Amino acid sequence: MTSARNLKRTALATAVVKPKRQIRHRPARRVPVLKIALLLLLAVAGSLLLVPRGVELASLYMRWGQVERARPLLEQAYADGDRTGATIGWLARARAATGSVQGSVELLREWVAARPDDIAALELLASIYRGEPRPAEYVAALLQLQERAPTAERQRELARLYEAEGSPAQQMAALKALVERFNTAEVPDYLTLARLQERQSKPALAFATLARMVKRHPESFDASVMAAQLKAQVALGDSAAAMKGAREWLRTHPAALTVEASMFAGVFASAGRPDLAIELLEPHRAGPQASATLVTAWAQAISDSGHPGDALAGVLKFESASGDGGDADLSRLKIGLALAAGKLDVAVQAVNDLGISEVPPDLLEGLATAALSAERKDVLALVRAASDTLGAERPVLAARVAFALGDRPATLFWSNAAAAAASDDPTSAIQLARLQKRIGEPRKALFSLQAISLRKAEPDELVEYARLCVELGCVTNGLANIGELRVARPSPAADKAWALLAVSDRKYLDVLAWLNSARGGVASPDLLRDLLHLSMDGKAYPLAIAAGQQLLRQEPSDALRLTVANAMLASGRAAEALVLFRALKDSGGVRDDAYVSTLHAAWRAGAPVADELRRIALHRLANDQRSKERDAAIQTLVALGAYAELLPTLERMAESDPQRFMGLFTDAATKTGQRGRLNALWTRLAEADATPSALRSQLAFRLLEAGEKKAADRVFRALAASAAPGDEATQRLLFVWGPRPTADQLDWLESRANRATGGERAAWMRLLIDRQAAPRAIAVYKKAGPESIGPSVRDAYLDAAVAGNDKPALAAALREVAAHAATPEQRGRLAQLAANTGVPALERELLESAVVSGDGDPKLQRSLALLAWRNHDIATAERGLVAFNQRTGGDLETHRIVGDIRLKQNDPAAAHRSYEQALAALERSGETGFRVRAARANLLYRLARPREARQAYEVLLAERPNDKNLRADYVAFLMDAGDSDKAQQLLAAAR
Repeated sequence: MTSARNLKRTALATAVVKPKRQIRHRPARRVPVLKIALLLLLAVAGSLLLVPRGVELASLYMRWGQVERARPLLEQAYADGDRTGATIGWLARARAATGSVQGSVELLREWVAARPDDIAALELLASIYRGEPRPAEYVAALLQLQERAPTAERQRELARLYEAEGSPAQQMAALKALVERFNTAEVPDYLTLARLQERQSKPALAFATLARMVKRHPESFDASVMAAQLKAQVALGDSAAAMKGAREWLRTHPAALTVEASMFAGVFASAGRPDLAIELLEPHRAGPQASATLVTAWAQAISDSGHPGDALAGVLKFESASGDGGDADLSRLKIGLALAAGKLDVAVQAVNDLGISEVPPDLLEGLATAALSAERKDVLALVRAASDTLGAERPVLAARVAFALGDRPATLFWSNAAAAAASDDPTSAIQLARLQKRIGEPRKALFSLQAISLRKAEPDELVEYARLCVELGCVTNGLANIGELRVARPSPAADKAWALLAVSDRKYLDVLAWLNSARGGVASPDLLRDLLHLSMDGKAYPLAIAAGQQLLRQEPSDALRLTVANAMLASGRAAEALVLFRALKDSGGVRDDAYVSTLHAAWRAGAPVADELRRIALHRLANDQRSKERDAAIQTLVALGAYAELLPTLERMAESDPQRFMGLFTDAATKTGQRGRLNALWTRLAEADATPSALRSQLAFRLLEAGEKKAADRVFRALAASAAPGDEATQRLLFVWGPRPTADQLDWLESRANRATGGERAAWMRLLIDRQAAPRAIAVYKKAGPESIGPSVRDAYLDAAVAGNDKPALAAALREVAAHAATPEQRGRLAQLAANTGVPALERELLESAVVSGDGDPKLQRSLALLAWRNHDIATAERGLVAFNQRTGGDLETHRIVGDIRLKQNDPAAAHRSYEQALAALERSGETGFRVRAARANLLYRLARPREARQAYEVLLAERPNDKNLRADYVAFLMDAGDSDKAQQLLAAAR
């Protein structure tokens, strides 16, 4: 059994306090047996007194893993005032093991606060912080330990913790302390420190760290360390030393030339010195050790230096010379080089050689993008074979490919996949919104646009975002987002996007105020150019001027001066614009006509430049034979009112090219009072056969307006001399003469008619008839020979006879024309005209002739019967009307007259039937005019329907109380009805 002293010593050894120094025991001496027995008895009694209790028993429980049994004993001892190191240590462990970490921490903090140099307590507290975990407290505890008892492992742990929490500066400081203070620092410690120093742009420190590592661990100096040193040297600007070191390494390690040369080249290229990479690799790329790996590195360096085409040519040359075209890395590089050099077909060939499934996603993306730009559907079809790979990485690009191929289902699938993925990539989100707009889904496009996080957007993406906001009608929302970004992360790109949106929202004054502010006063040239063009497009000229003037101070150019000057002109600031135009004129940066236009504008704005304008214009007019410059000079002088100087020149020009210059000469002559000179030129041109007819006519009208009637008449007659009656020239002449020509003008018409033949003669005759010169038309007919008289001439002759209102002459004409009438219609018309002659026999003769030739035409029969009725030939009228009614059903008039005839024949029943038929015909006609209703009233009277007849007459009389015929019919009806009183009233009222 362990003695009490040994138990206590063991407990203290495991507590947080330092163990007591062990007591050396003296050698035992021999004693008598009795004494031994007595001692044994005393030992037994003493051992009973030394049975472990309290803290000692709790420490045993802790060692045996019975923490639950140990903790109550320790808590009781602590409560009883036991503050020894052993009790504190075991209780802290017990609390932590049973879940009371905070209680354990508080206990140890109290102890450490009282005993800051107790390393064991600090280590225990640190271990609890680590296990919790509580990183901040753990780091603080480690720092406190390092101050009191530093170790390399603890320093390494601090560096690891700083790395985990993303504190590179503190991690670098911890590692620096590790490698400088402890000889046990390992190679990874040095390498990590060197990388951090490199990232912090401290290449000198990185190089020193690597040198320290090699000195401490010479076995670590390999190609990777050499590469790190090379990178540091390049960053330090000592490229010569870097190149020398790289070459020396390759010379002394020829077996690994391919791999290590490529590695060093990659270091140079990544450090921004592809020229060094090319210089290093160039001697080896065509030698016996040349390989696909080495050529790949060389080509990559060539491409990094900005010459992907040269790199591609070198790769193709290597493949051709070596026959080594199967290297996958080289093929992938070839694809990238071809895409960068714009050699899409070469890239496609490389893809086919490698296999589309082996193309990495980034190259597949580049291939798709290039094919979209080139609109190469064959390449897009190749890309679609790997659409799953492309869609997994770039669903938006897969959707664009499908859209370009016209595959709407695939387009919708991948665009929906892109939307569902909710990528935090602004580029993809903007492309998705653009695509959704193109496929007719503006609401989805708007949703995608609104979901974009602008915090990660690249500068050009901010501008594209702004453009989409404008196109999709969400300018207000876009302005809010860009506005927040401008506050949180100010940048020229954010300003540019905001300006685009603000200008689109017509917030020109806001943009102008910003531009005039301190922040806007340092706007970049790109932004100023965009502002200038946007405001010019929106006609926001004050903003355009402000942007342009600021840009002129940074990048003066003639083109920019011209743009700003035009904005000034558009905003009414011509005098300011003229200052810029004068500078442009001196440098030859503006055309003369633009300068003259500006002078005009400045002159109109009140600037004293009229004399300069006049001098320039007169010089041009005298010395420049080009039509454009001459015209500009004329316009300038006209604007200045210099008509006197212009008149001689304009007269010559108007005479040689009246179509262009007559108007100008007219204005000049009018404004200078040279009316006679103007009329003389008009007359010369109008009477010249070489002048186009339209212009001659126009000039003739002008002469007419100017009072030169004789000259105008000569021109109009000359133009119409050979024109047909319906020609424009003839009609224009007749219009000028008016509806009542003079005798001389009628002579001209009659002369033209006598010379004409056929239809034209008839047309001329009708022109005479229309102008109340029917006798002249008849005279033309009489002069014509029989061979030149056709139907149209006879018709015109007949019209002349009608127009002459001479009944005997008309009768004679009808007889003459009737001899040539060939159709029933013609004879019928003649018969109608004969009614105006007052010669019933002629009318009947013509009608009978028309009826016979017309094979019993009902209309002609009706006309003949009505003529007989009017001439009291009852028998003929009866036969014709009855036949007409039987054949056609009759009408109101024919049935009524037959009824009247039957009354005369004393056959009232037959008359009644005819009147009923007349009434039925009237009602069938649907007519409701006054005369029809009057006829109906008369029929009702004849049909012995007095009540209805009286009512109809009353309505008609109320409508037309002064109609004598109506009143007479009504009186006759009343007398017949026996209402003489009413009849007398009507007669009295008529008087």
